Amino acid sequence: FLMKIAYFILIIGLFSCDSNHRMERDKIYWTKDTQLTWNDFKEKPDTNTNYFAGTEWRIKVEHHVIQDSVLFIISAYFDKNLSWVKERRQADNVLSHEKGHFDLAEIYARKLRGTFAHYKFHNKTVDRDINTWFLNILNECIYQQRLYDFETQHSCNPILQQHWESIIYQNLIDLDAYRDRKSVV
Repeated sequence: FLMKIAYFILIIGLFSCDSNHRMERDKIYWTKDTQLTWNDFKEKPDTNTNYFAGTEWRIKVEHHVIQDSVLFIISAYFDKNLSWVKERRQADNVLSHEKGHFDLAEIYARKLRGTFAHYKFHNKTVDRDINTWFLNILNECIYQQRLYDFETQHSCNPILQQHWESIIYQNLIDLDAYRDRKSVV
């Protein structure tokens, strides 16, 4: 009987590991060399919108308290399973626009890393501090994402799209000191 329970727990553990591995495989973590392709957009298209594509980006924050310091791991990633594109709308300018959303997420991940780089560790408030800063940065990022879509008309205004691409590129350069996902403070 105990062998059956152990076997059952082992099987559940294997499925759990496989499921987690699959979920990680469906994420693209931002790097300077990351290039999205239309094959990365796996979700069914949203038929209730006029938009050509949708990018699902995330900023993930992990932290581990180690004695009197904190290890931060802050990542921007693209979720393949929640990103979509409509058929016959797979144009280069639309893909470039969607990559801009991903790059904006990385900019705000870097801003968050910069905030944490100056963090004065307080064991009693570390969770609250992280949540507060994360929500502030996330709200700024969401605002910029919406402004990006509004001003570029979701990639349909090539002049403003190029302008935004320049701004995004410059922000990535300006925040290059915070490109590493891991830091200890």
